[in-house]
Amino acid sequence: MLSVKDLISEVDGEKVLKGIDVDIEKGKVVYLMGPNGSGKSSLAMSVIGNPRYEVVGGSVEVDGDSVLNKSVDERARLGMFMVFQNPVSIPGVSVFRLLKTSYEQMIGKHVSVVEYKKKIEKCMDRLGMDRDLLSRDVNDGFSGGEKKKLEMLQAMMLKLKYVLLDEVDSGLDVDSLKSIGRCIREMVEEGVGFLIITHNRKMVEYVKPDSCLVMKDGAVVKRGGIEVVDEVEKMGYREF
Repeated sequence: MLSVKDLISEVDGEKVLKGIDVDIEKGKVVYLMGPNGSGKSSLAMSVIGNPRYEVVGGSVEVDGDSVLNKSVDERARLGMFMVFQNPVSIPGVSVFRLLKTSYEQMIGKHVSVVEYKKKIEKCMDRLGMDRDLLSRDVNDGFSGGEKKKLEMLQAMMLKLKYVLLDEVDSGLDVDSLKSIGRCIREMVEEGVGFLIITHNRKMVEYVKPDSCLVMKDGAVVKRGGIEVVDEVEKMGYREF
């Protein structure tokens, strides 16, 4: 599992995480909810190794091994991946080149263009993506929905163990949300573990969580099952 214990993290000397515990098991889904500024994205960034977030206490382990001394790319090679809320544009780098190069780095060998293109197009069809996006520069001129789908396409194409989703559902129409939900379920069935950061009650209709956490002010203030989502829907975050 991906295990986070008593994690304390700072940004520019300000504490943003105050002792977080969460376990993400293979083939399981954890929902992470909370008001804006509660530390949800900070948790994901600290776990994935964003250098802006300084871990000053606690541990992050993948399958029993600490990753705190590892770089972002080293963590990625262990099967960790983060789907960003606002992915950046990369002019000059095509979607196909990014995906193929990333995949080859993960498996440690070269694959043929024809072979890999068939795999990509199959996944794109499942996500309802226009195949013409393969030749375009990464996220350059993409709509919000196209960016989110490209993030999910990367997750689907790599050999992953644990995926952190930072509000992948925000800004998506119903059809796009259904497509992404279906792909998440397929990956869960294949044994991938997910931490899904969300505000959207709709997501539950497509991906059922095994456990739910609520964060406020850098700490987990509620743990439970799917009933936690219902409590948030009814009462908001003020009651936690």
